[in-house]
Amino acid sequence: MKNYWLLFLLQAILIAAAIFNISFKPEVLAVKNVATSDWTIKPIYTKNYFDNGAIKEEGRLLNAKKTGWWKTYSDTKSVLSIGEYKEDLKQGYWKYYHENGEISKTGNFDAGKKVGNWKKDYPNEQLAAKEIYDAGMKDGFWESYYENGNIMSESIFSNDLKEGYWKEYFRNGVIRKQGEYSR
Repeated sequence: MKNYWLLFLLQAILIAAAIFNISFKPEVLAVKNVATSDWTIKPIYTKNYFDNGAIKEEGRLLNAKKTGWWKTYSDTKSVLSIGEYKEDLKQGYWKYYHENGEISKTGNFDAGKKVGNWKKDYPNEQLAAKEIYDAGMKDGFWESYYENGNIMSESIFSNDLKEGYWKEYFRNGVIRKQGEYSR
């Protein structure tokens, strides 16, 4: 008997979802987290286009500000980025793509500024760089790499400025320059 009640409850939920045209996609659900005191305001789904008719970007607007999940495209219809906006500022985890569809960089935003660890890749998926940001400023240990996988440079940043010991390498991995920054 319990199984019938669960089945009935599940059917009722699915019917209600169909009636109210509710979509269970993550990008739609994220919009429901928008804080507003006026419940009559609803996010508007919008698309912007290139002159050739291809979609340039798509997402939702609330009070004329980007909100929720957005996608941007190249004029050749390749996805360039996917991420979330909150009150017109990038927020949370973002992914950027090369024209070939491979990930070019990933990282987090807080109120429109890069934060935490960022990773960049070449179109062939080889690691290009590891970076750290604090409130949009370079901070911490940074590494960049050649497409062959060998290290290109190592630096330490503080408040967007190089600080401390650094090294630069030739493509074959031999040290080209090294030094120390001081303020």
